[in-house]
Amino acid sequence: MTVALPALSSDRRFALWATTFIVATVLSSFTLACALPLAGFAAVAALTASRREALLLTGAVWLTNQALGFIFLHYPTDAMTLAWGG
Repeated sequence: MTVALPALSSDRRFALWATTFIVATVLSSFTLACALPLAGFAAVAALTASRREALLLTGAVWLTNQALGFIFLHYPTDAMTLAWGG
């Protein structure tokens, strides 16, 4: 017997992807420290979402990684670190 799952709306699909990406970012940030595979997240976002959504997801991943790094992993706050972050 096959059960058909209801299709997700575009907004719900984006929210699910955003949640998945952010959780993966948090886990990889704490596991790999600063070695976040941002290019991988961007590639998956580009292949699975519209251009606008992919840019938003990639920006959210980057911002989450930076926030975790400076708040919890105590990245140094010198000029060189801030320049590389940008």
